Amino acid sequence: MDQGWAALAAGLAALLGSAIGGIFAKRAAERGARVAGDSLLTQVEHQAQNEHRYWVRQERQKTYTGVLDAYGKAATAQVELLRHIEEKTTPADDVLRTAVQAQDALAIACGRLLLVGPENVSDAGHELREASRDSLEQHQAYLFWSSHGGSPNRGARGLELNETKNAMRRAHGRFTEAARAELLTHVAPGDSPDSSIT
Repeated sequence: MDQGWAALAAGLAALLGSAIGGIFAKRAAERGARVAGDSLLTQVEHQAQNEHRYWVRQERQKTYTGVLDAYGKAATAQVELLRHIEEKTTPADDVLRTAVQAQDALAIACGRLLLVGPENVSDAGHELREASRDSLEQHQAYLFWSSHGGSPNRGARGLELNETKNAMRRAHGRFTEAARAELLTHVAPGDSPDSSIT
């Protein structure tokens, strides 16, 4: 009978050992699954942040390029307007209309900067838009002055026009530098995605 009790005790010990082992295995599996889930969640969050930063950068690049393209058209239209004033080669209304439309397009492009930021680039775009507008207004005044008997090559009007053109070039340089600096700035992976947007 001792052998029977010994076998029963051995069986109960094995059963108890496997139950305890199963409990520990279950807890270890749960903990491993939790750690793996947390790790996957962190990886997905980082990937989403990186994709968001990439998307914001792409949108900024498109917007900044749009501003530069619009500036190029506005500057070219103003050069053509000045050429018309000096040479009187085409009807003033047509040339002036083109310059005004180009200025409007620049204002719209600069307005989009408020959407993609950051503030320093948006401010530089605002300055560019205002400088271009001031230059166009001086071109218009110069056109009126020269078409009513003033010499297009002399006088205070010519100096004012040159100053606004120079201010426009300087504003273009500041905008270009701000946009370039923003696009070349890399955000560290641990940074908040919102910090790179504002």
